[in-house]
Amino acid sequence: MPENDPIDELVRQSISHAPGAVPGLAGRVRLRAQSESATRRKARLAWVRAAVSVAAAAAVIVFVVLYVDFTPPAKPETASGNEAPKPASNRAPAPLPANQPRKPAPETAPEAPEGLPPAEQDTPAPQPEPESQPEPEPQPQPKGEVVEKPQPETEPKPEAPPAQPPTEAPKAAERVVLAVVPPGARLNVMQGGNWREAKEGDEIAGGTPLQARRGYVDLQLGGGELLRFDGQITPSLHEGALLIELAEKSLYADNLGLSRRLLVRCNGIEGACAGASVFTAVRGGMKAACLEGEVRIDGEAVQRGTERRATDRGVRVASEYKPDALVTGAPARVIARYEMDGNTDLYNEGERLEDGVAVSDSKPWYIGFRHAPTLAVLPGMRVRMRWRCTGADRIDLEQFLADDTLFKVVFKPEKDGAWLVSEFKLSEVPARDNAGRRLQAGELLRNFKLHHNGTRLELDWVEFVRVQD
Repeated sequence: MPENDPIDELVRQSISHAPGAVPGLAGRVRLRAQSESATRRKARLAWVRAAVSVAAAAAVIVFVVLYVDFTPPAKPETASGNEAPKPASNRAPAPLPANQPRKPAPETAPEAPEGLPPAEQDTPAPQPEPESQPEPEPQPQPKGEVVEKPQPETEPKPEAPPAQPPTEAPKAAERVVLAVVPPGARLNVMQGGNWREAKEGDEIAGGTPLQARRGYVDLQLGGGELLRFDGQITPSLHEGALLIELAEKSLYADNLGLSRRLLVRCNGIEGACAGASVFTAVRGGMKAACLEGEVRIDGEAVQRGTERRATDRGVRVASEYKPDALVTGAPARVIARYEMDGNTDLYNEGERLEDGVAVSDSKPWYIGFRHAPTLAVLPGMRVRMRWRCTGADRIDLEQFLADDTLFKVVFKPEKDGAWLVSEFKLSEVPARDNAGRRLQAGELLRNFKLHHNGTRLELDWVEFVRVQD
């Protein structure tokens, strides 16, 4: 083909197989077209590789900025608590995966142009190999910092409900013993829904219904309270107070000088006593009488020597109270009792203990002991003692107050060498230096002394009691 033939004419003639066309020209044209296509693919592949590298580098930079803490590590000696500082990790973050393009499928090799050796005609044109994508270099981490891999976000698992403690059987109510049945008490107690006769020494627990069989029943509780009733009551403890449910008839109660409150309930009415009082069940309500101290009914005060009646209509005005056999026959309430058994704080100034009694047969000729620490005088208080003296015609009973004021009564033994029980009202014991002065309620006794002028004095016990006058 002449050299000055236009290329377009040659291509046309070769494709149309026109006469005079240069043989093999069509193959050379295809080779040229394929070479230009391969060149364009290489350019596109280069751009894709560059874009992937830039994206990977940007991802690494973003990860370092978001997840790496560049704060300098704490020194071991300034670390908080008792924990040793954790060693720094030298592990670099794992490179993020890059999107690798697939390799292009090999195309059919173009026909070799004419004039080339046969071996060369059979050999396909070499295809350019895609360059391997460079691995992103690990970014240097600050020394001593621990870099953790980002954890994939997952939905938080629901917290398991707290373990329930094993179900325990409800504890039985604590049994509180309020009193014991005294000798000679004609008393019924409720047991298993039935009444039974109580025996001497039986324990009376809180919440136990009690019923007087005949006449009056006298009980002195462990807290010091004295109860006397002729009907039916149920004693119990309620919020630190002694609560008496009065079902019928009357109740005499004495808690004068005690710290524990006393409440009485009957027919929906509540009374309170801090002294000595009488409560009586009436139709639709209750009556309350005040003998000593403070008494209230349905919130209203009851004055000493009067009584008031309360129903759902309110509290009536006070009227004079006249004691009956419930009060006049009430036993003495024991305030303090001293046995000569080694537990009493004797003076030990000549007296000694023999067979459960205190003995004085030498100077200074008395038996004395101290109260712990003092004993308050109450209205109606008396001193009782069991004693025996030999060869004496004078006994001096002395009571000292906390300020050393001395009150003394002098008497003679009724029988020489016999055991006697003597009782004296404290309100009738005069002061030694002032015969017109007597012991008053509220004064504090410091000690007790019993002098004699005989050869031997013995003291079995001494008690201070309160008797409602």
